[in-house]
Amino acid sequence: MPKLSGLCVLLFLLLSGNLAIGQHARNKVSPPSPESLRDALAAIQEDPLRESDPAGFAKKLRRKISDYAPGTGHYALLMCLADANESLGQAQDCLSTLDQIERHYDVAPIELYMPVFRRLLKQKKDRAGKVEIAARCLALFDTSLASEDFAHARTLASIGRAAARKAKVGWLKRATKKCEELHGHFARLHDSPTTKALRAVADFHLHRRDWNAARPILSRLGPDLEAACNADADKPSESGDCLALSAKWRRIASHEHASMFRQRLLDRAAHWLEAARHASRDDAQRLDLERRIEQFLADREPERKPTLLASLRETDSVVGYAELEKGDELDGKVEFDGKPIRAGLFTHPADDAALTHVGYAFGDKYGSLHGSVALADSGAPFGSELEFEIAGDGRTLWTSPRIDRTHIGSAVDFHVDVSGMHRIELRVRCMGSSRSAHAVWIAPRARK
Repeated sequence: MPKLSGLCVLLFLLLSGNLAIGQHARNKVSPPSPESLRDALAAIQEDPLRESDPAGFAKKLRRKISDYAPGTGHYALLMCLADANESLGQAQDCLSTLDQIERHYDVAPIELYMPVFRRLLKQKKDRAGKVEIAARCLALFDTSLASEDFAHARTLASIGRAAARKAKVGWLKRATKKCEELHGHFARLHDSPTTKALRAVADFHLHRRDWNAARPILSRLGPDLEAACNADADKPSESGDCLALSAKWRRIASHEHASMFRQRLLDRAAHWLEAARHASRDDAQRLDLERRIEQFLADREPERKPTLLASLRETDSVVGYAELEKGDELDGKVEFDGKPIRAGLFTHPADDAALTHVGYAFGDKYGSLHGSVALADSGAPFGSELEFEIAGDGRTLWTSPRIDRTHIGSAVDFHVDVSGMHRIELRVRCMGSSRSAHAVWIAPRARK
């Protein structure tokens, strides 16, 4: 069997369990066993093009991948393609291949992303490219830190900080600096951590809704929190015990001055109040608890109005024709279902699947993104198909079904979780001629 090089060796080690890499919850398929993978790799690498024409070999692999469903052959082809792209110095193609591995399989090759990020940081001259690298480093930093992979977390924070400095984006520089500070707080946990360090680490886990990891840290912040965490870990099942625990979390939250930390503790109080309602066997008590839940939610800080993306300044945008039009610029020009669009985005894509996109710096400030996508009424002559996509920190979060002129008057809604995302992109592709491809985003809005 030919000698495996570079990325192939590292990926093979990932499967064998020799590298401690954090895993992403979004991955769905387990990678193949090392034995079956070894045979598949050997068959692919025997191709004479691998040595004589590396670029032709990579092109051949790309064509073959589309013929495979996720499985041993598909995984082996992706591994070899990543290795070929890396050997050719094609960092962007290598990154796309690694993203495919992460999207389809239950493995997050963080070890392999870092050299690609470093190379891309040298290659990319545009500001948007540097912003994307920094945002992706932030996302992988969270994954590494949550899995206690501190070495990779430190390296990712360093690369992200360098990218943010080169991009000259203030919020991104502050975010990457906070990552480095958070890494320091984690590193001090086993020595003599300060209250500030304990709170920062606890807030990190609470933001991820990981109470199993947060409880041991919160317990070290005082006797009241220790008692509440111990009771929480016991997971009471009786309605009265759940009510008592909810009251305990609410009392602790009332003494908390930091708004975000207080909200996270109130979330836990609401959780146990709802658990008490489910555990109650008495109809009258259940009705009383429903009223108490409604009152509890009403007493919390009022929900802020959603932020319309049309009111935000985009970090960058690429459209196929003319310029990006948004908000009031659309009034009277673009209609959907016979009505003018006033709080949307008009993104006319280019031909043949060329990517049209609008980028926004969310800076981890929003929790969800809502809105609709459609073909405007003026798209009646359109003869191809549109595909809309929402990406966060470089990863696809939502994709629409394909839309053609038969869908005029019908919109596709989206509700996307963007918690922890630092950069969001709204993307559109036209599968063919883009004549009259009047793609519109109707009232896209972000909620905290």
